[in-house]
Amino acid sequence: MDEIDVIERSRPDVEAADPRAAAAARRALMEAVADARRGAPRTAGSPRRRWAVGASVAAALVIALVLPAVLPRGSAPEASAQAALLQAAEAAASSPVGWEAPAAGEYLYTRTVGRLPRCGAGGCVLRDVEREAWVGPDGSGRVIETVDGERSEETFGPGGLPYEGLRELIARSDDEVRAFLEARAEPSDLPGDVAMFLAIGDLLQIADTPEARAALYRVAATIPSVELVGDTVDELGRPGTGVGVTWNGVRHEIVFDPGTAIVLGERDVEVGTLAAEADPAMFPGSWTAYWSGIVDSVEERP
Repeated sequence: MDEIDVIERSRPDVEAADPRAAAAARRALMEAVADARRGAPRTAGSPRRRWAVGASVAAALVIALVLPAVLPRGSAPEASAQAALLQAAEAAASSPVGWEAPAAGEYLYTRTVGRLPRCGAGGCVLRDVEREAWVGPDGSGRVIETVDGERSEETFGPGGLPYEGLRELIARSDDEVRAFLEARAEPSDLPGDVAMFLAIGDLLQIADTPEARAALYRVAATIPSVELVGDTVDELGRPGTGVGVTWNGVRHEIVFDPGTAIVLGERDVEVGTLAAEADPAMFPGSWTAYWSGIVDSVEERP
């Protein structure tokens, strides 16, 4: 009995596998196992991961390669937000590209564009916002902000701006990271899980260590209400993976690059009946997109 016999016996309602498809799947499996044992590099564009092939990994490869040959279309397991976030945690931990921390004399440059709400007695309105920030590890830097065409600029000496590398998250358990986030959360009318998700989105923009980024994604994966948006594009058309949480008819989405886990942007999407009073933390139509890099001065852009 081989792996296909096992699958067919477990699914008697499925027609027998096409012999040619099964043979091709088995050849691909054997080649994958052989490559992994030799330590052969993966093809260009594949995630950079270290593969250790044992019995459990070989079994997983069998399922991945053979199931398409024997199961009907549409029977593949549904992807989940938890799986996407855990994969992002792996990518964040293993991909330093785009996540470098500034050294002394350098600055973390971030640019944010989008539409954000301004709320007052008459309600909330969306405003066009662009913000550039240069932040050094000593807290010095520069901020330029343009809101509805009005530009403001300010420079700061050491200690004037918060530089938060979140290095305190290194070597902490996921429960400790969750407690860390809960302790830092500002008072809010939002449900705890929703507030936690929004806080993680904010912190992913500034976390500059692989351990901190991976921990944030892992904690996000434990939020019961998190939903998978799936393959999508941000508001600037950049492709990514989306996850979100919904409250009062609005879903707050985080879109990230699945290869590097870099956050591309966030947005609030109307998906149901809205509450009588909009919450500026989750206001339909608001969105932001992000870029970042390391530069040598507050006059330089990546």
